Amino acid sequence: MDSWIAFLTGLADSQVRAFRHTGTLAALKLLSSLVEVALGVQQQQDNSQRQFEAEKGKDPGRRGTEKLELLQEQRRELREQQQELELLMNGIFKGVFVHRYRDVVPEIRGICMEELGLWVRKFPGSFLTDGHLKYLGWTLHDKHREVRLRCVRALRGIYGIAEMAPSLELFTHRFKPRLVAMAHDEEPEVALEVLRLISGIFRNMEEVLSDEDCQNIFPVVFVSNRALATAAGEFLSWNFYPKICEFLPQNLGIPAPKSEISYPKIPELGSQNLGIAATNLGIFTLKSGNSSPKIMEFQPLNPGIPVLKSGNSCPKIMELLSPNLGILTLKSQNCSSKILEFLP
Repeated sequence: MDSWIAFLTGLADSQVRAFRHTGTLAALKLLSSLVEVALGVQQQQDNSQRQFEAEKGKDPGRRGTEKLELLQEQRRELREQQQELELLMNGIFKGVFVHRYRDVVPEIRGICMEELGLWVRKFPGSFLTDGHLKYLGWTLHDKHREVRLRCVRALRGIYGIAEMAPSLELFTHRFKPRLVAMAHDEEPEVALEVLRLISGIFRNMEEVLSDEDCQNIFPVVFVSNRALATAAGEFLSWNFYPKICEFLPQNLGIPAPKSEISYPKIPELGSQNLGIAATNLGIFTLKSGNSSPKIMEFQPLNPGIPVLKSGNSCPKIMELLSPNLGILTLKSQNCSSKILEFLP
């Protein structure tokens, strides 16, 4: 194995781009295979440890001395195997990955980020460290869109595992400004993945994102790209809905957030004559007219929510888009409604 790793390390350092790409890919895939083997050895270690503790906990008269010695020897052999695997993985990581993650070829850099994300997810005991995660953080600044995209997708997979959240606090605080800035990435596909990543961070580590961070993300709902605006709307919904429910009276009938509900829904209250509708952003008081109801008053339920004002004539409610996000499309006969004021 050592000679094979040495060969791949030399090939990955070749001046010929094709050889370097092939050597890097083969070496990193070999490391991924070693991770799978290490996981199997770790599971055997856990089983052996449980058997040893169970046998050791028996009464002296029922305890098998030979079995204890056999289990002790098995534990020692498994520890040696684990240490050997750690050395092999560390050799590939330092000999290949550390040099190739900043290769001039974007495809090679992208492969490095993709495989690193896999290692962290599958074998966090060895790779969920700041010494390994920092490479993902640095690559967020890569100039090539495909490399940034693979890096963000790798992070999405890591943050998607809630048990890893405590180990990601330092990384999150260090690279959070970059992630927030990437929500406005010039490449829509990258920005979309970043918004999905930030939404995952918000759900598992809500206290990490400050109000200022969220306010820098909210304007993305106005971009022309529909998928990007929808992702930003989902983030906004996740951010505001729990807060608004704290202020809503119980008789409004809006349910508290539940884990099985993916997105909050807008309930319609009362009959048409009652003329009250509640959204995630506030309460509209409606007055019926000859044709369609008109907005007479909008009362925001939380500071920092846009106040809708009409122009020369009252806008009419023509359409309700995405009810689970609470977005109203307002149209007027003579002029279109605008957001004229944003409360601090």
